Amino acid sequence: MPFVARRLLKTLLLSLTLLLATLLPPLAGSLSAAPGPFSSLDDLAQARLGAVLGTLQGAYAEQAYPAAQLVWFNNLTDLLLATRGGKVDAALIDAISATALLPNWPDMALLDDDFMRYPLGIGFRPELADLRQRFDHYLASIRADGRYDQIHQRWFIADPQTAQMPPYPVKEPAARYILGVSVADLPYVAVVNNQVVGFDIELLRSFAAAENIALQIQILDFGALIPALAAGKVDLISDGIAITEERRQRVAFSAPYAEGRGAVLVLRQRLAQNPPSAAPQPQTLPARRFADLARGKIAIFIGTVQDAFLAQHYPQAEVVRLNTTADLVLAVRTGKVDAALIEGSTARLILKKNPELAILEERLQVLPLGVAFRRDRTDLRDRFNAFLRHIREDGTYQTLYQRWCVEDADEAVMPEIPHFSGGERVLAGVAVDDLPYVSLVNGEFTGFDIELLRRFAAHEHIDLQIRAYEWDALINALAAGKVDLVTDGIAISEERAKVVAFSEPYLDLNTVALVRRDRMAAADTPAPEPFTSEPASTVVSAVPALASLQESLRINFVVEQRWRLIVQGLGATLLISAAATLLGTLLGAAICALRLSRQPLARRFAILYIATVRGLPVLLLLMLIFYVVFASVNISPLLVAVVAFALNFAAYVAEMFRSGIEAVDRGQTEAGIALGFTRLQCFRHIVLPQAIRRILPVYRGEFISLVKMTSIVGYIGVQDLTKAGDIIRSRTFEAFFPLIMVAALYFVVIWLLGLALDHLDRKTDPQRQRLETRP
Repeated sequence: MPFVARRLLKTLLLSLTLLLATLLPPLAGSLSAAPGPFSSLDDLAQARLGAVLGTLQGAYAEQAYPAAQLVWFNNLTDLLLATRGGKVDAALIDAISATALLPNWPDMALLDDDFMRYPLGIGFRPELADLRQRFDHYLASIRADGRYDQIHQRWFIADPQTAQMPPYPVKEPAARYILGVSVADLPYVAVVNNQVVGFDIELLRSFAAAENIALQIQILDFGALIPALAAGKVDLISDGIAITEERRQRVAFSAPYAEGRGAVLVLRQRLAQNPPSAAPQPQTLPARRFADLARGKIAIFIGTVQDAFLAQHYPQAEVVRLNTTADLVLAVRTGKVDAALIEGSTARLILKKNPELAILEERLQVLPLGVAFRRDRTDLRDRFNAFLRHIREDGTYQTLYQRWCVEDADEAVMPEIPHFSGGERVLAGVAVDDLPYVSLVNGEFTGFDIELLRRFAAHEHIDLQIRAYEWDALINALAAGKVDLVTDGIAISEERAKVVAFSEPYLDLNTVALVRRDRMAAADTPAPEPFTSEPASTVVSAVPALASLQESLRINFVVEQRWRLIVQGLGATLLISAAATLLGTLLGAAICALRLSRQPLARRFAILYIATVRGLPVLLLLMLIFYVVFASVNISPLLVAVVAFALNFAAYVAEMFRSGIEAVDRGQTEAGIALGFTRLQCFRHIVLPQAIRRILPVYRGEFISLVKMTSIVGYIGVQDLTKAGDIIRSRTFEAFFPLIMVAALYFVVIWLLGLALDHLDRKTDPQRQRLETRP
């Protein structure tokens, strides 16, 4: 190597080394974890914050924390996995979704669950003002007659993982509309048993049934919902979408159907144990009895008798009032409160699923429970009291008590009780909070109180209709005449007796204190298995590896028939790949012909096409064709994907064909013409066989690349193999098995295609054919 060239190379290497030494330390610093532990949102001012692309939480973080590094993700599952893996310090998501997710993510904890509030609405195309107005009218009507409360109870109050969406058939629809959703997760939208379900879906399905219209659901990434609506690809969109002034400029929003709250999730091990704050914080000293927590934070239900109990006996405690059992359990588990006061039977059911919790003290308060009736329905109350005395005498009451309060209420099966639809109509209000009193299982009300009322209704030939309310709204609904009676473990108190007519007591309320097991004094604590707050990936399971593998396979592919998603996705991937390859090959041949043409205009067009398409990322080309080229055309996203990949494939195939053809010596063509062949016959019999043999290895590589590139079609709403894996991950929250299965299927498909192309290569290689036929 010449001396000057060597000096120049050394200078370049030295410059590159200095540049890397200058850039890498700041880069590493920007990617390092934010100092922990975290005690408040202020600790995240310079942290790495993750959000789903297009959400309001991310936009809020950009304004509130300009020094923070914001990382965008296409879906909620990727965001949570990034938080668990330390790729980001905190995840900004919707609070209701966070509450539903945390039981499946024990290594995550809430840093804040109410840092912002916003109304949620259904987005309509502006030209569909009539449809939007009809929806607003329908929303107002179901709020008035209680149907909205039932849907809200099913998805927001009860466990959305076990919710059963009722059917809403539309026989002969008068119109059809396309609904865009992102299938982020419950309670808003998710895929369960190959069906799109959730609060938003049931709300819109019920509206469609009432209006006799058909809804065709198209799955998109969250960040693509509003662009798809603006481009006319869908008619309406929904998936917990916040209403903002900026979005109103492009979307016609409905009236708000719910209120969203912003929440911040962090790794539990990075949550401060004793966050500094002016407000009272949970105590960390071991407790032997409830009195040890007299100055701590105690969680109770809103509107319960425990509120007065704490005010009278523990006035220095900070009372945290929550709406649901899930909220109480979550507050105790995450250390937001020191203890929760809850009914004893419910507490024991909670301990089955939460071994890290324990009962600190029992029988803190014992009160009778009764069914509350409207004060003008004392006749109905008297009939119920007579029925209650009757079933106590004949043993039926003991059967109920044994089923729901002694045995495992989670395993209890509600017996068949006849319903008299033509009898006296009575409306009952319940809160559907938890067993053993009232819960919702497989879409049906169940529990001790429900069986008691249904037996009473059957005995009295009453048409019993049940409506679900928030717990603290039960007494108010009864006093306002919305229902005839209410029940759900309601304690009889003098204050309540002033506004309602209570029945005779049917059970006793035993209030217990629920705490984290690691906050109980060791002397009073049995020897349970200690709860660990390490990430799930570091916990050593006692379950054998094979059994654990089988269970993961069952959860990811057998439960809810999730394997069907994989099969459907694989079919879409193969269809797009085959159709795009065929169309792209034909189009590439045509472009090659133009490239080799003697017409300057044709050659320039071919050169421009090849340079333009090869210079664009495939994803950008796909989005341009879907949102720009076919903006005003109602076309299937699957067809758009075929067209986009065919156009991209054609540009590369054209250059392959050109290089293969030009590699054949022109003298062979001239020799063929001299022998009497036409130019077309020369090309067909002399040039083309040699060109195919030269381009086939390159063609094979490009074809395999095309198959792998189809994994991006989920951006325009096509449920391919990769998207199917994303949907499964959004339901099971496991990154390993769905991704490994998808990767294995891609490998098998590409391997089989490689074998097929190798066979074709052998068939087109004369030398190989001579070797194989040689004796």
